[in-house]
Parts: sequence; C-alpha cells; structure tokens
Amino acid sequence: MTNYLARIMSLLLRWAIIFFLFVPVLAYSGESVLVVLSKDAKIYNDFYSALQKKLNVDVVKISVADANNKLLKKHGYIITVGYSAAKKISEYKLHSTVVYSLVYNNQQTQYKFPCINTSCYYIYINQPVSRYVKLFKQLFPQDRVLVLATTKADTVIAQELKMASEKIGVDYKELIVKTDENITRTFLNKLSNRDVLLALPNASIYNANNAKSILLSTYHKDIPIIAYSKAFVKAGAIAGLYSGIEHVADQTARAVNTIMESGQQEQKEYYPDDSTIEFNSSVARSLNIDIDSINLIKRELK
Repeated sequence: MTNYLARIMSLLLRWAIIFFLFVPVLAYSGESVLVVLSKDAKIYNDFYSALQKKLNVDVVKISVADANNKLLKKHGYIITVGYSAAKKISEYKLHSTVVYSLVYNNQQTQYKFPCINTSCYYIYINQPVSRYVKLFKQLFPQDRVLVLATTKADTVIAQELKMASEKIGVDYKELIVKTDENITRTFLNKLSNRDVLLALPNASIYNANNAKSILLSTYHKDIPIIAYSKAFVKAGAIAGLYSGIEHVADQTARAVNTIMESGQQEQKEYYPDDSTIEFNSSVARSLNIDIDSINLIKRELK
C-alpha cells in the first residue's frame, strides 16, 4: 500500500510540475493581447502605457515594422494603434479579433480597414458628429448654418449630420468639394458669413498643404470654424472638440475587456466617452462672438 501511494504521489507531483510549467504559457499565448504600434514614437508609447494599466490581461507590444503573419496568428486579440498599424494589419488574413484604435472616423476608414475573416472593432479619436452639432447649437443659437465639406455626397458622416441637426433644429448643408480644384477658392466662392464650417477629419480637404490658407481665408470672410483637433483651434478655428490619448486608451481598454469577458459585441464602433472642448478667445472676439459662458457650454455638452 505504501509503495502504491508513493507511486500515486509521484505521478501527481509530475503532473503538477507539467501543469505549472506549461499552463501559464498556454494561458499567456491564448489570452494575452498583442498591441501593434504604428511606430516607436511618444504618442503611441503614451497610449500603450495608459492602455496597459486598464486592460485585465497580459499585453505584448510590438512596432508595426516587426509584425508578421506567424506572430499575428499566435494572438486571438490584436489592438492596432494609429493609422499605419491599422493599414498594415488589415492586409493580413486573420481569424483574430482586431481592434483598430486611435484612428479617425471619416468616409474612408472602414473601407480602408475592412473586416475580412475576422471580427473587428473601431475606436475613434474624434467625437461623434452629434456632439459637434450640439456644440454649434450652443455657440450659435440662431441665424447660422452649419456646413460640412466633403468629397463625396451622402456619406455616413453626412447622414449622421442630417439626423443630428434635424433632431435639435439646426440648419445645415453639405458642400461637395472636388479635390482636383482649389479647395480654398471653393470655400470662398460657396460659403457666406452666415455659415459655420464644420471641419471633420478628411485628409483630402484638410491637410498640411492647405489648412493655413483655409483658416486665413475663412477668417477674413468672417466664417467661423468648428474643428476636430486642438491644433486647429490654436491655428485659428473658433472651437474644437476632441479626445486626448488617455480618453481613447480608456475607451479601448473598456471595449477589449468587455469583448474578452463577454464575447463578441454587436456594437462595432466606439467613440471616447470623455472629450475636451477648446476655444480660441482671440478669434471669437475678432468675429464678435460671445463665448463668455464657456463653462456653461461645456456642462451642456456633458
């Protein structure tokens, strides 16, 4: 009997050793999240640091330059950070759950990063159109028209603008811009000083080559701009509504934790719940626009 018990104990001990040696590895490879950064830059590393603290599982970080098919297929969950990482990873035929984070929602996002043989989600940098419409309503209660410039008619963004504007009684219109024409001249010819330009992410319209001329020309024509970034406000937009890195990281972590704990979600697109509103007081004064009630406006948008 003693020998029999000894053999049983020895067998159990060997199984315990195997368990503790191999199970953590299996759990790590099966449940860890692979985070792919667009490049080794401060903005992406700051995002990763904030994300890592809020995820409920282990995290592996790589740069997009180190991504390959063999490595990607080892992970059931992948988070891309930034446009370059999203573009590269979307080219692989994966069966993993992919979360495209820190990308702008514009008329090309889901076209450029489609879901092929996988479940994927989008965590946007910018805020939903409805919040920009509410900001416009607070700043310009009457006698103004909100104008969305776009390169293609009847986009998802344009449909969202229509629904949000009609819901709260905002006058709006869509301005179709041809990219082979002088965009600044188009704005000057087709916008009036009753209009307020809503500048949402669209690199075909707002880019390093023409942003300055658009801001200057609309300013001289007394056309305010509500924009999607802090940089735009500093450069001359009257107001900006945007999310910081920590806001997007927090939303990404919450979405990924939910997916891993509860399974695939019906909701595929997420905007950060938190945001920052920035005003350019100098531009407001020069355009005779009263923004003394900034704190009230911020409270109304919460």
